[in-house]
Amino acid sequence: MEKKKVVLAFSGGLDTSFCVKYLSEDCGYEVYTAIANTGGFSAAQLKKNEENASRSVHLLSGQRLMLRSTSHTNTTTRVSNT
Repeated sequence: MEKKKVVLAFSGGLDTSFCVKYLSEDCGYEVYTAIANTGGFSAAQLKKNEENASRSVHLLSGQRLMLRSTSHTNTTTRVSNT
């Protein structure tokens, strides 16, 4: 049986990092993460978010979580005032 797929708007913070793990491991989804950069992220932060989407996270308890994003996409969005 093929896994259901879900796209998650991923900021790289704690909440969306937990959501990747929850959706992939607890719910069984194939998780794809994406971020729409409207000018608030530097190129370095976008790269870090891309790396974070599929890395392991070290918790204060000493445990490690694998986030397991299948794929991550950075999209730059331009806002027009016309």
